[in-house]
Amino acid sequence: MKKRVIGLAMALLLVLTSFSICVSAAPADVTVTVGSVSGKAGDIVEIPVSISEGSYLVNLDIEMTYDKTVLEPVFTQYADPDDESLTTCYQVNGELFDNRWMYVGAVKEAGCFRFSAATASATGKTDGGELLRVAFKILKSTVGTNIDVTVYPICGNDGTGAADADGYPKDYELNCTVVNGKVVAEPDGLIGDMNNDGVLNTVDALLHYACVNGARDFTETQYELADYNRDGAVNMMDTLLLFKYVSGY
Repeated sequence: MKKRVIGLAMALLLVLTSFSICVSAAPADVTVTVGSVSGKAGDIVEIPVSISEGSYLVNLDIEMTYDKTVLEPVFTQYADPDDESLTTCYQVNGELFDNRWMYVGAVKEAGCFRFSAATASATGKTDGGELLRVAFKILKSTVGTNIDVTVYPICGNDGTGAADADGYPKDYELNCTVVNGKVVAEPDGLIGDMNNDGVLNTVDALLHYACVNGARDFTETQYELADYNRDGAVNMMDTLLLFKYVSGY
């Protein structure tokens, strides 16, 4: 147990450049899920990161990568509401990360946020739920930008493993599946309004068809408004749905 906490302290000093090491003994299957949100350019959004139940989590290292031209971490009043000088871009779930946990998050480099946590408890928490939220400002509208999480070996401990040298049961590596999320940066305008006249009609559908088929090029504004079904891609499906709408079917 002491080794786990010392390992985290070293990671803090190295600004999260060290990885935690687990003993493979009784791996469990867990899922780390990144939420999806939407907003407009200039909005501040919070991306939730959650873990499934049953992990007995004792050690966690994750990296969130994102398009730095679209998103920028925002340092909000998470660290201490009474001290404006103490701000961070993330907020942990205090019910999961109680006073027996040590944790730290930092912007490792532009486009990459890293979070690390470890507990001094002999047995990890089996509760699932939200781990933390990371705040971003949307810099510009775009069809969509992915938030991809890399999970380094994370550990669990259900208290049943063989004792380590410090007398505590050994940690084991968790089998982790990641479900990534995305930020949809909504444009200022009516989705599908290709001529930007404030209404959707057959002219918009025909313009959309011409652009998708390469007969004419999208302008930047048209491309932002062209993802009619908001799935992160502009293609013939958007054209068909737009034709369906303007024709009344």
